[in-house]
Amino acid sequence: MKRISYAAGLSGFVALWSIGLVQLVAQTGPVNGAASNTELNETALAERATRVLNKYCVSCHGPDKQKGKVQLSALETIDAVDRQKLFGKAQELIQLAEMPPEKARQPDDAERKILLQWLNS
Repeated sequence: MKRISYAAGLSGFVALWSIGLVQLVAQTGPVNGAASNTELNETALAERATRVLNKYCVSCHGPDKQKGKVQLSALETIDAVDRQKLFGKAQELIQLAEMPPEKARQPDDAERKILLQWLNS
């Protein structure tokens, strides 16, 4: 049986998760379906947020570990009400600099701003 290295598995997970995140943003876009600058900005914001999440969050909230029962790759499977509750809690923890935990590598102010903007979108 062929074994997949951790790096290859993580790369695959990140790619799959990124696709899911962009789809999630697309599903929650404007109702009229017209392509607008706002939609493009939301897509770009989702891509930036994905990079920040992959850098600081996936190691504790990914396929191998789900601290707080949060798995980022499963966001699109959570119903809208629970997803909003989760996003609200995430905003609070990010604003208070409680997440990532103190001993973990920390995002800078610009990266925190990206996450907060995405969570508000």
